[in-house]
Amino acid sequence: MTTLGEILTIPRFSTIHTLNKKADLSKVVDTIEISETPDVALFLPKNSFLLTTAMVFENDPAGLCSMIQSLHDLPAAGIGIKLGRFIDEIDPKVLEFADKLQFPILQIPSTVTLGTISHQLLSYIWDQQTEKLNYALDIQKKFANMMIKDATLASLIRHLGSILKRPVLLVDSFLEIVAESRHLKQQPHILEAHFNKMIPKLKEAQKLGKEYSFILESDAEQQLLVSVFPVQTGSYFPYLLVIFKADQIPYPFSQFAIEQANIVLSYTLYKNQKLLESNLILREDFFQQLLELSNNEKMLNWLEYGKDYGLKSSTSYQIVLATIQLTLENQVPQKINRI
Repeated sequence: MTTLGEILTIPRFSTIHTLNKKADLSKVVDTIEISETPDVALFLPKNSFLLTTAMVFENDPAGLCSMIQSLHDLPAAGIGIKLGRFIDEIDPKVLEFADKLQFPILQIPSTVTLGTISHQLLSYIWDQQTEKLNYALDIQKKFANMMIKDATLASLIRHLGSILKRPVLLVDSFLEIVAESRHLKQQPHILEAHFNKMIPKLKEAQKLGKEYSFILESDAEQQLLVSVFPVQTGSYFPYLLVIFKADQIPYPFSQFAIEQANIVLSYTLYKNQKLLESNLILREDFFQQLLELSNNEKMLNWLEYGKDYGLKSSTSYQIVLATIQLTLENQVPQKINRI
């Protein structure tokens, strides 16, 4: 996600200045639009940054305030006004109004056209999005290769934690810890202090079945943002991928990259589940046939075959075959309601 604050730190945009003191520059910018229409907010997508000369508000600061309110309600990322074309300076009342909303008003230099600055801003935003997409695909490729090579869940979670540079935890459907990143092994106090507090929130995340974030209050009066991502495995309650300090994930690791890692974890869990089911079926079939043995010669072959199921050559094996026989005495009587 590209914010106004990030854009203003880029050298080629150093001629763009913030006009109001309380502007919220953490607003996300998804696209750039150019318009001179007063009711443009009705036609803009969310998180747009509007470029304009504000010529229709040359002598109408109240009208400009009204448009700023509509952009704030959208919500839009901000407005960039090219001064010197129709408006030489922004009325202080407009800046005061924008400060109340913390809505950014930026000054676009008069030396460039709105088309040029729009192209430059869009190029930067698209380059950032392309970089994040390429990074996410690279993450997906690495995780897929690890899955093909039968990497364990523990190694996948450790790898994810090392990429994110944040503590990562995987819990199963019963909220038992399955795997954790090195951060949590090196700092076990994080889990000791917070895991029990997290359980109600994790249950809520399971019910929602979608991304869920919440704040944990630490003993040092610090807030810890935790993001939870369900990992679907075919069971009613999903596994949960828990990421601590999610608000501090370094660039360019994006939401899409986390989703790619999530998909690989889901496939790995599904594969492990099917292998376990297959092994249980084979084990059941083996012991079913073992109960049907009629002579000791067959036993020698079955002992060899049974090594995969933990059988060893010994004289101490005993087979106990129990059956349930229903009689009139042990049947549960049914209550008859008479009319």
